[in-house]
Amino acid sequence: MKKIASTTAKHAFIPATLTVIVLVASSCQKQELKQPVTAQAATEATADELSIQNNLVAWYPFNGNTKDSSGNANDVIFSNATPAAGADGTENTAYAFNGVDNYMRVKNNRTLSPGREITIYALVNVSGFYHGSCHNNRIVNKGLNDADEGVYYLQFNDAFFYDYNQCLNDVDLTHQTFGGTYGNGTGNTGDAIDSTNRIKIDKWYPVAYTYDGVSAKFYVNGALVYAKQAVVPFNSNKSDLFIGMSNIDNTTYPDWFAGRIDDIKIYKKALTAKQIKKLTK
Repeated sequence: MKKIASTTAKHAFIPATLTVIVLVASSCQKQELKQPVTAQAATEATADELSIQNNLVAWYPFNGNTKDSSGNANDVIFSNATPAAGADGTENTAYAFNGVDNYMRVKNNRTLSPGREITIYALVNVSGFYHGSCHNNRIVNKGLNDADEGVYYLQFNDAFFYDYNQCLNDVDLTHQTFGGTYGNGTGNTGDAIDSTNRIKIDKWYPVAYTYDGVSAKFYVNGALVYAKQAVVPFNSNKSDLFIGMSNIDNTTYPDWFAGRIDDIKIYKKALTAKQIKKLTK
């Protein structure tokens, strides 16, 4: 049973039905109101929080350092990004990436290859994009997307998805969106693209990509903006995790990210819409 504080005792047990005594001013008589206690709701909320916490494999809050706060020791081993102000305006609570050669690297760890399900969450502020290349701008990336190795990423999509020629001509940023994928070279979820909401420069966005083994979903500002049915294979990979680019070994498509990143979380489970909304608060 759930316990609450009491003025007469340190703890008191809540019965299944709570009797509340109300003094009504007009009649100065006592009335009894029977009010069900939502113990089940409290239990569900606790279970929900535990599910989020227990499935976290990497967490980079970037509060003055690049340590992993998930408890899995997936710390950043290299970074040339610059400390910057975060979403709340506090200095040194985010990192800025110049879109040219800034990135972070996390050494491969088996916990970073979740398996059948995944959630990738980030709080980002875009300052530009990788001009003139029609490439994408990776926020988080693991793997090279070939037949033998799985890949997952969260990215800022360029206009290639809408008009390739326009992309070559340095399309304006009103055509840019966020996206993500999960799978490998023999099949992946494709880019779960937020195709309805165009990105604004110098604005903070909480974005999340989930895959539950059956469908891929994408959330912006806690709201579901895209869903796609996709059953795909995923092979664990030995690649390091990169932040701010695709992969240092991918010299053809490095996909540099330009902007600030305040927070990154990776889970080995597809979080629910309710859980995603909690992350954005």
